[in-house]
Amino acid sequence: MNFRWDERYSLFNQCARVIMEGHPLNSDLKIPKNASNQLLDHLNNAPNELSPAAIEDLSNKLHATEFSLAQEKFPEAHCRLIHSQNLTKLKLSRLHLLRYLEKPDAPLDRNRFPVDIVTLLTKFLNPTSFENLVHLEIDGGGLYFTGDWIPEIAQRLPMLQSLVIYNVPLDSTNFTSLCNMLSHLTYLDISATEITNLTGISKIANLETLVASDLEFQSAEDIEEVFELKNLRVLDISGTNLNSIKNVEHFWKCQKVLPKLEEVELSLNWGSPEMVRDILIRHPTLKSVGLIETLNNYSALDNIPNRPIIFHTETFEMCANTMACYALKGGHYCRKLSKILVAAAYHFGTDPANQTDESLMKFAFIYKIRKLFC
Repeated sequence: MNFRWDERYSLFNQCARVIMEGHPLNSDLKIPKNASNQLLDHLNNAPNELSPAAIEDLSNKLHATEFSLAQEKFPEAHCRLIHSQNLTKLKLSRLHLLRYLEKPDAPLDRNRFPVDIVTLLTKFLNPTSFENLVHLEIDGGGLYFTGDWIPEIAQRLPMLQSLVIYNVPLDSTNFTSLCNMLSHLTYLDISATEITNLTGISKIANLETLVASDLEFQSAEDIEEVFELKNLRVLDISGTNLNSIKNVEHFWKCQKVLPKLEEVELSLNWGSPEMVRDILIRHPTLKSVGLIETLNNYSALDNIPNRPIIFHTETFEMCANTMACYALKGGHYCRKLSKILVAAAYHFGTDPANQTDESLMKFAFIYKIRKLFC
């Protein structure tokens, strides 16, 4: 049966209301994939735990393919509903706030709790989901993963193409295993994982996006192997708020070229205009470059042939434009929005009268976007 858009929208609102109230749905109702994904996402806002009967009913009617855990106290009972769906994408965040994680009273690391991530994944993924999952994103803030978890994930997720393990501590053994056993990845985010070099990354030969932000490399040798990734289109080696990070300098010292590079993030690093200019000239394929709080003077970049778009915070208008673009790009770019806000407050917060009404309104709007969605 085909529905017009307004009928589908009304049907979705009706289903969402009925579900949140814990009532069973019409026995003949068939919920398509997109609506199922949205309804499943509504579980993050459910005021109460669904009854077992409601969970069983929804398990048979939803046809969801993706789920993003965002609720701080997501009920364990709701995991059964997620488990019933055949997912291809799963995002897990705020895991340290889940009540049903097994956490010791005295963790080895006083700032993090050990978690068996494979056991946790089995709460959300059924065997079909394990077989077909293509995107897995985990924010490990407050946790570290126990056991030999990378080989097991590699074995259980044979179709995985995109992996985000943000803020999950990795040692060199973990990273070597990741590169060897997940060599079919096209997207990898290892930001804030505490690794200090990228040795082994060339094993992931088809990698198109590498996000390695909030890491501090000590020498050009630590990142040189990146240049063996001939299919790489997006590279992020941006730093934190520490001016001592010299990833730009290390990248420049390699004096090599990534032939397909289109976007590079060099923000929150120490680097000279001459270094950045040389990097841009050697990469004529670049379409955009992130240089937030990296340079004090951008004039040296003015006359570069076919100069890419340069995102920075030198002017208030550019702050607003940079935030708008990063908010639209989403993903790892959203993590930088708070840092742009800090830079904007430092540079312009004391003298907003010098800014145009249009710029102020745009900045305020993007700030709201960031608070709501990022």
